[in-house]
Amino acid sequence: MWQSWLNARDSKSRIGATLSGVRTPPSPPEIYNSRMFCMDVKIIRPLDKHIEQMVKLADEARQHHIDLLNGYFKPVTSISSGFERKIIQNHMNDTETQIVLVAVDNEDKVLGFILGEKLHKPWLLKSHVGHVSNFIVSNNMRMQGIGTKLMDAFVEECKTSGMQAIDLGVYNKNAGSYSFYIKYGFESMKQEMNMDL
Repeated sequence: MWQSWLNARDSKSRIGATLSGVRTPPSPPEIYNSRMFCMDVKIIRPLDKHIEQMVKLADEARQHHIDLLNGYFKPVTSISSGFERKIIQNHMNDTETQIVLVAVDNEDKVLGFILGEKLHKPWLLKSHVGHVSNFIVSNNMRMQGIGTKLMDAFVEECKTSGMQAIDLGVYNKNAGSYSFYIKYGFESMKQEMNMDL
C-alpha cells in the first residue's frame, strides 16, 4: 500500500502563506468560532468529557480505512478502541509537544478532531514542523466546512508555536482526503511504499 506524504511549506501555498504571517490568529488562540451552514461550530481544546466521542470517531475512521484499503487494517475491536483512547489521552496530556483540537456543536457534540505534534527535523531547511497525526471529521458532517475550520485552527496553533511547515500522510486510495489537502494548499512530497511478504 502506498501512502502519500503531503507537506505545506512553499510560500505560494495556502498554509505556507498562513505560516509566513498573512493571517492574523484569532483571539484567544485556544478557541476558534465559525458559522457554517446554519450551524454553530466551535474549535476548542478537548476536555476529558470529549474523549469517548473522539474514540467513536476514531473507530468510524478506522472502519472507513478498512473498507477503503481492503483489509489493510485490523477490524475495530475493544482493543483498537483502547489503543485510540490511549493515543488521544497521551496527546491531551502533553501540551508542550502535542496539539489536540476538536470541533463541537452547540450541544458539545464532537463533530471532528485533529491530533498533531510539534516536531524538530534538523535535516530539513524548515526544521520546525507541525505533523498531523490524525485528522477526522464525522462521516455525516463532511463537506460542511468543519475540516477546513479544524485545519485553520491547527495552522494557527502551529504558527503560534513557531512551526515553519506542516506535514501529514494520506493513503492514495483516500481520494476525498487527498483532494481536500491539495485544495487546502498541501503538495505531494514523497511516497511511502509497502510490500506484503
